[in-house]
Amino acid sequence: MALVHPALALMSLVYAAVGGVLSAFGRGPPRRTLGAALAMSSLLLAAYGVTSTLLPPTNPTILRALTNNRYDYIDPVWMFVTMALFPMLPALWLLLVAPGLETARLRWRLSSRAETVVAVLGLWFAANGVSLLTWLFARHTAGYVLALALVLALAAPAGAWLARARRPLMLFAVIMTVAASSYAIDLSLLGRFLDQRGDNGAVDVDASASQPWPPRQRVTFGTRAYFKWAAGDDYVRDVVVPDYDWYLVTLAFQSFFSSDGRTVLFHRIPAKGWIPFECAPVEQTLSSARGEARLMFLRFLAEHYCVR
Repeated sequence: MALVHPALALMSLVYAAVGGVLSAFGRGPPRRTLGAALAMSSLLLAAYGVTSTLLPPTNPTILRALTNNRYDYIDPVWMFVTMALFPMLPALWLLLVAPGLETARLRWRLSSRAETVVAVLGLWFAANGVSLLTWLFARHTAGYVLALALVLALAAPAGAWLARARRPLMLFAVIMTVAASSYAIDLSLLGRFLDQRGDNGAVDVDASASQPWPPRQRVTFGTRAYFKWAAGDDYVRDVVVPDYDWYLVTLAFQSFFSSDGRTVLFHRIPAKGWIPFECAPVEQTLSSARGEARLMFLRFLAEHYCVR
């Protein structure tokens, strides 16, 4: 992962850049870590360039997905949009960097009262605004926040940072616990919904006239993001299924494993959609597979979810 994803190199660059600025004012982390961060970012960027050149994608459909999302990790507008869509994220990020802002002796600090307000807002959105997309969208800013929190922490004596971090990190953990509970409830409701729709073999859910599948929903600001429990007449149909069925291919895998290999509920992939597998390795695996459930799933992949 480190050699094929540029975001990890950018984390080291953020550490080096912020650390360099702090060092210029006599408040930076140990200088040897700045050189190590620059060396690491250079190594990872070089490795990314080499792997991108020598190991180009052999699946043509992935190129469209990469083209559509190639700037998400460096687009500041998109990063702010992700945090506006899921306000639990900025609450977590503020609590994570708050101790370092004080121990690094910066002018801007988060007071205890402000931390409490941030935590209360974070708890609200953890209980009422979390979905599968929360964690997917968090990846665009999480790496930078972790790098910033680390460089601020190393800029202060360890004892001072640990003492100051105890309260905000406990609040961080409480928010994450509530978010995980909200997420688990949604997954349980989705599992029950899939069990009710389950059958034997592969089932194209979009072709069923007797049990219409809930339509996809766009990710937008509003009730779905800020108070999901009241976002539809039927919470499971109008909120859970559209949110957790966002990536069309995941339904097949979740239904297969949750039914112990009895059924595969699936969407047909649009003409310009991402097809996850290449047919040659799927067919090779199919030729030596054993077990009815495994054979059924591989035949499904070979027929619907592989590109030739």
